[in-house]
Amino acid sequence: MANWTAEKNAICFYELKDYIKYLSTLDAGTVTNEKISYINRLINNYPLLKEHGNASTIVQHMDYLYALSLGEKGTRTEKDKCYFGILNNPNKYVSDGTLEEVGEDLEEMNEQTEIDIAEQETEDISLSDNQVDSLLSFIGYGNLSEANIAFFGNEGGLGGKTPKENIDLLTNLYKKYPNQYLDGKWEDGYWNVEKWNSEESQEPVPNSPFLYLSSRIILALENQEKPIDTWFKTGDSYTRSIVRNFIATGGLYSNRPGIKTALFDWRPLPRSNQRSPIPYSNVDKKKYLDAFAFKNTPNNPYSEWVQKRIKVIKNTFNKFDIDILLSFGEVDTKKQLFKNIWENVEFEHIVLEPSNKEIHISKSKVGKNTTIILAKFLSYEHFGYAGARDLTKYIQNHLISKKNTSV
Repeated sequence: MANWTAEKNAICFYELKDYIKYLSTLDAGTVTNEKISYINRLINNYPLLKEHGNASTIVQHMDYLYALSLGEKGTRTEKDKCYFGILNNPNKYVSDGTLEEVGEDLEEMNEQTEIDIAEQETEDISLSDNQVDSLLSFIGYGNLSEANIAFFGNEGGLGGKTPKENIDLLTNLYKKYPNQYLDGKWEDGYWNVEKWNSEESQEPVPNSPFLYLSSRIILALENQEKPIDTWFKTGDSYTRSIVRNFIATGGLYSNRPGIKTALFDWRPLPRSNQRSPIPYSNVDKKKYLDAFAFKNTPNNPYSEWVQKRIKVIKNTFNKFDIDILLSFGEVDTKKQLFKNIWENVEFEHIVLEPSNKEIHISKSKVGKNTTIILAKFLSYEHFGYAGARDLTKYIQNHLISKKNTSV
């Protein structure tokens, strides 16, 4: 079998951004065949790759390199260590310019930028009882009294900070504002409103597909004088610059004029990504995750945590008039969660066209005035540009009134 040399891996990385973006635009059910077709075209452009025989072998290697370079997969061999986390900061790993062009579009490829930072956090944190109580009470981000759309994820990331820094923010700084307590008590729930800066910003932004795709959804809903499709085209540097600036200036979860947004997470403990270890020495990862997945394990000590989170989430939606809750990831778990909160809630299964991406929408409103939409994780590999585009069209056509705001 031919070896994967540095030169051949450089070819794969050079093509990786377009490979992933292309796959994200495809309709469900076509990805496997299209991967083969794409790689066959690649082989024609790079005869060196023909040494590896059929396209399926190269597809497997491309998928492996993608997961490895995000820091989400272990290395097969010692020599592959140099690629671990490379998409977080390619210039840190490559000095000869071989991958320079790859860095241009990484903002919209990788899951998290903080993976390599988290790897440096070698000492686990022991959470105090007060910190645990605070984390369970932390609702999320945004001006909840004015939020039109709330995003609901699985758990918080690290945002480029260490776990220790995140815990300090969540349990200390964000808890200092009594006007952001639910019913006047932080124990009942509290939140943080992000800062909005109207000036154009050159600040770096987290390289998170979730942030970029959710921002595209909001901007498309606000700017209805433009076709929605224009916000979900790959390779459009002008639109990407608008989206990046929207994120950098605090367009999400702040008091920015226009559609107001919020962000909540189901599980309370932040970590770099869902494949990484839980960096808290006094938390049993399996029991913790089992409890929040509603797996009936006898005497699970984290069942009390689950009940506290359910209470905080329920009280939040009973208190605030949030029109739409967009819940991404772990659809079955989220369905069970919402049935625990509102036992009569029922969901309608809808297939979006033309992407064939699936959503589940509550047949009636819950809480004060909220429609729930459930979907796969908001990333390029799962819901993708096509799913985000078709979801935006569905929301525009069925759930919101037209707005006249523009960029």
